[in-house]
Amino acid sequence: PSSVLLSYGGHALVWQTASDSDGNFHLCLMLDGGVLQELPSEDMAPALVTDSGTLYYTVLDGSSLSLYAWRDGASVLLTDRLSLLASLLSNRDGTELLYTTEE
Repeated sequence: PSSVLLSYGGHALVWQTASDSDGNFHLCLMLDGGVLQELPSEDMAPALVTDSGTLYYTVLDGSSLSLYAWRDGASVLLTDRLSLLASLLSNRDGTELLYTTEE
């Protein structure tokens, strides 16, 4: 793996694989040592993973930074105005998230 995220309680693990023969990287998520989930990783920059297996990630689109959540096999846009200097903070189960927007 070229990068690794571990949740606060150690229940969720996210890592990025080295590039394959086509030069593509893949993101993998595992919750409590269970089944490996491979996530679509185009332009994803993992930022935070919670004990429940929710992955918060950013995508840079031009000069705008967007924040997404990946949970239960689906991606949800949280904001498309995330501050470039934002730090993400979450409680252990991911039900509360603090971040800074450009407004």
